[in-house]
Amino acid sequence: VGVDGEGVRLQAAAVTCVSVILRWPAARGVSVLEYGAWWRQLRGAGAEAEGVPMQRFATNNLVDTSLELTGLRPGSHYAFEVRARTAAGWHLYTNTLEEWTMAPSDFPLPILAPEVRGMIGCTAILLGLPTLRFCHTTTHMGLQYQHGGEDGSTWQMMRENVLGGDIQVDGLDPYATHSFRLIGFEQGTEARPAAGAATPPILTDMLAATLTQPPRARATSSASFVLSWSGDSRCRPEARWRLAYRRLADATGEYAATSALADSRPRQLQMAAPP
Repeated sequence: VGVDGEGVRLQAAAVTCVSVILRWPAARGVSVLEYGAWWRQLRGAGAEAEGVPMQRFATNNLVDTSLELTGLRPGSHYAFEVRARTAAGWHLYTNTLEEWTMAPSDFPLPILAPEVRGMIGCTAILLGLPTLRFCHTTTHMGLQYQHGGEDGSTWQMMRENVLGGDIQVDGLDPYATHSFRLIGFEQGTEARPAAGAATPPILTDMLAATLTQPPRARATSSASFVLSWSGDSRCRPEARWRLAYRRLADATGEYAATSALADSRPRQLQMAAPP
């Protein structure tokens, strides 16, 4: 993938009114001498005619996997791609990415919540951060963390000056829930958190765990039943369970609710039906 194959994913980590920061994964299984970025303006004032080839952005022996392309026009549509030079010459390395630069009239913009890209083992989560979009050079974005996911919990700054793209968060407690949100800063002042900028509470390994599956009920008599469930993943071998039940209708046909709570280690429990 990448050199003489399907292009790897090219991402815009940040887009301003006059620049774009590009990121791409490093090449594997092939020796790359340097990377280069090519671009072409598709729409907007000064756009090239269709069919005009891309031009290379000036770099010298670029071995990093990120690059800021400057000198762009506000509110314009561009195409970008990264190529890799090996001993055999230049090769197309990434897919072609199209992006609009920002314009002052685009703001204010809401900051979107991080996305959960995947779970890594029992103590790490891979988050996808949205592209940072701004016009003022004093603008930046920080990633905050909340342990427990409760309304009264304190948000703590985890990483400052983050850009868009994938980020791995390690060292998480598999028995706790975790929430993440992005916060904007302008001239050093923290902006008010935007609605929808935070993830819901997350458990590590939640995508593979059976924790969210409902229990199974089997009636054993007219007044009792057996509940069973699959349990949790290997990440939480000491997990304890709380059982809740609800009676939906009583003898008169009216809906009534009754609940009982019980902690239980076994994954099967027999209960008598409520009176």
